[in-house]
Amino acid sequence: MAFKQTKHPEAVAKFLTFIYEPDNYYKFCHAEGMLPGTKEVAARLSKADPTLAQFIDMLPTARFFPSIDPQWPNAYMAAIHAAQAAILGQKPLKTALDEAIKSIK
Repeated sequence: MAFKQTKHPEAVAKFLTFIYEPDNYYKFCHAEGMLPGTKEVAARLSKADPTLAQFIDMLPTARFFPSIDPQWPNAYMAAIHAAQAAILGQKPLKTALDEAIKSIK
């Protein structure tokens, strides 16, 4: 990502060209455990790491959290609390999730 108003557009372009060169980007993603943003590096990482490949396979349909939705923080916390209650055996999963849904409507 780069801002339009950067004082050094040439340096930004040079850096982005360098980092997204396939070998460099592969090394970066592999070392940091990050999901790649290019198909070429995704294919290489999938071959190298079958566990990571499962997540890479989901990228074409992945969506970001709806963080700008004003109800998102409440929904997120309700889901966390429901999962915790189910994992700790405090409530059956269906009950915990049903309660979470009611709390955010």
